[in-house]
This record gives sequence, structure tokens and C-alpha cells, in this order.
Amino acid sequence: MDLNDEERLRLLLAPARLKSMTNSKDLEVMGNEDIMRLMLRSTRESYAQGFDGVRQDGKVMCTDFGFRLEDIRDDLPVQLWYGKQDTFVPLVQGVQIAARVGGIADLRVVDETHASISTNLKKEVLEEILKKM
Repeated sequence: MDLNDEERLRLLLAPARLKSMTNSKDLEVMGNEDIMRLMLRSTRESYAQGFDGVRQDGKVMCTDFGFRLEDIRDDLPVQLWYGKQDTFVPLVQGVQIAARVGGIADLRVVDETHASISTNLKKEVLEEILKKM
């Protein structure tokens, strides 16, 4: 808790930590100093006013949203992006969500990891969102 960002960055970019990563796509993202600086800044900002906001987000994510996926309107476009190499959020979740929302889901399966999908495809994802607006 008492480490400043430079000390945290040094630990994140430590050769021993990076050597433990077996996926080259994860290593490309997690070994990038600029990306790690951005992640540190983002994390620090998310806790700047205390832990309550983060705690509330966690609680909401684990609470019934009050609707079923099957009840999403047919005219509402749904985009689901999943990485083939993602070990945190398995593709089967996207397949199940797509099946539950029916034909409105656009399930994209790309050769990325959990870390690399948002970094490597951010422009493509935003362009696809804009097309649907």
C-alpha cells in the first residue's frame, strides 16, 4: 500500500515476473512500460476517493440485474468480443450469452488474450460500436 507508482512499475516490469508469462501476447501488453503506467494511474484513480466505489461495483456485478438476457430487445445490437487465448473469461461464456440473446448477438472470436484484446483491438471495437449508433 505504501509503494509509489515508480516502485510499483519496477515490480510490474521485473524480469522475473515477465519471465513467468508464457503467452507472448500477454507479455507484449504486460511488458509495455506505457501500458503499465496507464494501468497504474487508472488503478490509483479508481481508489482515489476510497474503496467504497470499487466495493459497490463488485457488489453490483454479483447482484441480479433485474432482467434476463433473453429479454433484451430484438432491435438492440449486442457485440460480444472474446479472445481464443483468454484464460480468465472463457469463450464458452460468450457462446452461452450469444445463444441466450438469439440472433441479435454478434459474437467475435479473435486470436487474443484477456489483456491483449482491449489493447490490440481498441480501434476496431470502437469502430464497430460507432457503426451501430
